[in-house]
Amino acid sequence: MSDSHTPHTSDWDNVFSYHAVEEEFAGAEGVFVYDTAGNKYFDASGGPMSQNIGHGHPRIREALHKQLDKYAFVHPMLANRPRADLCNALASVTPAGFNASYLVSGGSEANETAIKIARQYHVATGNTGKYKIISNYDSYHGMTLATMSLSGNPRSLRNFDLITPHWPKTTQYSDYRRPAGMSPDDWAVQVAQELERTILLAGPETVAAYILTPHGSGPDYGEVAPDRYWREIRRICDENDVLIIADEVVT
Repeated sequence: MSDSHTPHTSDWDNVFSYHAVEEEFAGAEGVFVYDTAGNKYFDASGGPMSQNIGHGHPRIREALHKQLDKYAFVHPMLANRPRADLCNALASVTPAGFNASYLVSGGSEANETAIKIARQYHVATGNTGKYKIISNYDSYHGMTLATMSLSGNPRSLRNFDLITPHWPKTTQYSDYRRPAGMSPDDWAVQVAQELERTILLAGPETVAAYILTPHGSGPDYGEVAPDRYWREIRRICDENDVLIIADEVVT
């Protein structure tokens, strides 16, 4: 018997049929990627959205080589200068009071951590009934079971529906859906107030946080809501003791 998850050598050609694009990736430079046949493609998605300064950037290459000449990994319990410099740099560009950083392996773990922090905060402040996390329809926040439950796309929960929390959803701001003749500010308030109704229907005493992508998600990637929207979201969350989790991956 053989391990069904390990393809035989003769099966490797079939492995690539699992991908949406048949071409095999071979390399990249700048904004272009290349397949094994030498064909050149414009990387319009950037990774997606993870290579925003291009592939093979000389500063990134130099930094990687410089670090590998010293060490590749340090246990989290040990201090090291690159980590301290990164955290100081993050603190220098975040709003006042955001002066602590917790580094993780990726976006899914970051959002899982945010969920746990929200729950721990409410337990610490005596609101032990708060555990639900509200998210937006058409959103995406990760591939773990907890972060998949935040997804607003039902297709992403196929086969996992029975083992993921069924947390409430609300509508994100979308200028595309703004009624003709309505100002962006008026529309922003109307959309934000959908969150208030969602909180009330879920029970404010059970809602721990609201997670959203500030620069849109799903069909509205890159959408920046008016300031009036954020002020209304802040008011609603403050009045209901609901934390705001900003998933800044698109930002």
